[in-house]
Amino acid sequence: MNITLNTHKKIAEEKGIDCNFGIKDDLNEWYFKSWDLNAIVGNPLNNSFESVLKNNGEKYVSIELLVNEHGHNQINVINNGPMITQREKEAIFESGYTTKGNGRGYGLYI
Repeated sequence: MNITLNTHKKIAEEKGIDCNFGIKDDLNEWYFKSWDLNAIVGNPLNNSFESVLKNNGEKYVSIELLVNEHGHNQINVINNGPMITQREKEAIFESGYTTKGNGRGYGLYI
């Protein structure tokens, strides 16, 4: 996970994106294989970077990994890119969903 976060931090710096990470739990206790967790975190970070680059001004991305009040693992990704539509909100967890075309749909189905 450190490599994924550090790599994304470097990419953010190169693109002028203010990027913050908050890990509020011991990730060793999460029920994911490390490579799956890297994909689960890396995908929305990449999408957020792509989104905020559409802004002319400040570019901000933040991700938090925590255990919520119900004891579930939770990942919050916050950015100041354009808002997604209601249809996109409903579709982002479908297998193969993408707004990018050309079969790039990794989506949040993972």
